[in-house]
Amino acid sequence: MDPYAVLGLTADASDEDVARAYKELAKQWHPDLPGAGGAASHARMAQINAAYDAIRSAGEEPDRPAAPEPPRRRPAPGSWLSERVREALPPELLGALHPFEDVRLVARPSTWQSPQVVLAVTAGRLLWAPVHTFSPRVHVLRLADVAEVGHRVRRPLRRRAVVRLVTHAGRKLSFGDLEPDAAALIERNVADGMEPRAVRDDDDAQRATG
Repeated sequence: MDPYAVLGLTADASDEDVARAYKELAKQWHPDLPGAGGAASHARMAQINAAYDAIRSAGEEPDRPAAPEPPRRRPAPGSWLSERVREALPPELLGALHPFEDVRLVARPSTWQSPQVVLAVTAGRLLWAPVHTFSPRVHVLRLADVAEVGHRVRRPLRRRAVVRLVTHAGRKLSFGDLEPDAAALIERNVADGMEPRAVRDDDDAQRATG
């Protein structure tokens, strides 16, 4: 059944033409009008209503759901770093970095646990992992957890230095066999990331009085 033909229209009729034709036909065939009624009026009015609804439904475009945003992909480990820094860091350390975490310094000191580790100094953390092990474990220390840091040259003839740190929890760490300049840079970067002394003193005072 052509709904336009039911209303006496052609397919190019405007919305106004459709509404006007529907009203005119409803005045003639509505079963509630005086003098109307009977099965013929009900059937004809049902046909008119169906045609009118069909035309209106065809003219309404369903709301299209908004296209979902593509999932945000985590950047490849270290992709934001310079090529020199990426090559200096093993995959384990690259994978332990936060997205877009800035690596300020890479060194290869020794620790009491390992003769050589790769140490990465970022704006907020120290990350290190032993070299030449089958499955190196990555160690992480937040700079905000460091209470003291310092360095000194241990072997003047060989010009090797050591960096020592103490955390607020009393843990002691040292990184040795460093170039003196590298040790000084590590100390400076760690000190920059530590909590301000005034804040630490206030916290200590609160703990003491608490």
